[in-house]
Amino acid sequence: VDSRMSRGMNYMVTAHKATAVTHSLTGNFTGAEDTNLILGKCSHIEVYSVVEESDQIVAVLDFDIYGTIVAIDLFRSPLDNQDNLFILTEKMQFCVLSYDSQTGKMVTRANGQFLEKTSPSNINLLSIEAGTRMIGIHISMGKFKIIPVSPDGHLHEAYDLTFNEVALVDIQFLNTPEEDPYFGIIYENVFEGKRYFKSYYIINEELEDGPIQEHEVDPGTSKIIIHPQGGFILIGGKSFEFIYEGIIKSNDIPSEIYASAFEFLEIGDSCSLLIGDIIQGELYHIIFAYSDENIPEIAVSEMGQISYPSSLTSLKNDLVFVGSMYSDSQLIRIGRGKENTIEIVQNYTNLGPISDFCVVDLDMYGQVQVVTCSGVKKDGSLRVVRNCIEISAHAEIELPGIKGTWYLDPPSKSGYEKYLIISFLMDVSNCFNYPNNGDYYIS
Repeated sequence: VDSRMSRGMNYMVTAHKATAVTHSLTGNFTGAEDTNLILGKCSHIEVYSVVEESDQIVAVLDFDIYGTIVAIDLFRSPLDNQDNLFILTEKMQFCVLSYDSQTGKMVTRANGQFLEKTSPSNINLLSIEAGTRMIGIHISMGKFKIIPVSPDGHLHEAYDLTFNEVALVDIQFLNTPEEDPYFGIIYENVFEGKRYFKSYYIINEELEDGPIQEHEVDPGTSKIIIHPQGGFILIGGKSFEFIYEGIIKSNDIPSEIYASAFEFLEIGDSCSLLIGDIIQGELYHIIFAYSDENIPEIAVSEMGQISYPSSLTSLKNDLVFVGSMYSDSQLIRIGRGKENTIEIVQNYTNLGPISDFCVVDLDMYGQVQVVTCSGVKKDGSLRVVRNCIEISAHAEIELPGIKGTWYLDPPSKSGYEKYLIISFLMDVSNCFNYPNNGDYYIS
């Protein structure tokens, strides 16, 4: 070890905020009438406002979480008029956050930590019951932690539910707000190499067998998706199964799908499903065609290439946010009509995953820059990162024919320039006045 290093102090600082999107969701977080997009980025949360008049999302606030985020979700209790944010970290710490629109500050409504030993593959299975009566977390093999929620949003003492199925793939509450709580699980029988679906009722803090028991599913089945219009879907690699009131209808799909993200699109009375493929970087559109029965026919169409998705979130005006840990995130527009189309509205830079990097002085000015090997597969790229002073525009005024500009000091030697003189080719000069309230005046 260098003796100079051993005697000195090292200073470490984050040079760039996290850019990989691990989670995304939408709701009314900052206000009852606000539509927000919330992004989870490792240990960082960003909240955006969706501008209804344009295809833009505007940053509202961002904050750090002291831990690696493994699950986030929004919920609203019957007595609340806006959503609360539930966050779970890798070390089994959790918190419930809300936003006070009057003070513009975050409020921690609840927090705690589960002390049970956990397996890394089982700590991200979070599900919130439709009636917001309980929050369920699968924190270890065969154990489902239930946190009761009161009508005013307060969390009560948690209790455990245990079952024999240990190799869980997914778990979700399935009931409507009017029904008794029950949930379904996808699990794998490691001895048979098969996957099954099973359901359980929660009655008086005990488990009872649900309506479906030991139903064998496609070996690639990995997701339980609740349909907004009733029933739920089991997403497999080569088939989909739609289940409604115990009736099961299976549909084969033309090509294997490796589903990593999904989102429903609701337009009027119609509802369709978007599925993102993590292997091919494809977006699929699932259309439900109802007849006189409650079990629909399912049609699958391929829409096109997107970034490798870790999340999909539907916004207003047919906009969908594609969050990605493996390439740039995207804001896309889904085309309506006979031909499904994808229009990329905006790309959001993601430096990760970084497989290699080097530090070089490209311009030979003594300012080193980092060149990274970023992304995977079709979205692999070289990125150049360097420290610089960021310049942001605070105002913009169209001034045709502008020729020159200079400033004048204010009479009261305040140390700040207040008057900006603008000259034009074919006009007299104008004087811009910048008062303390941030408005701009022309004299």
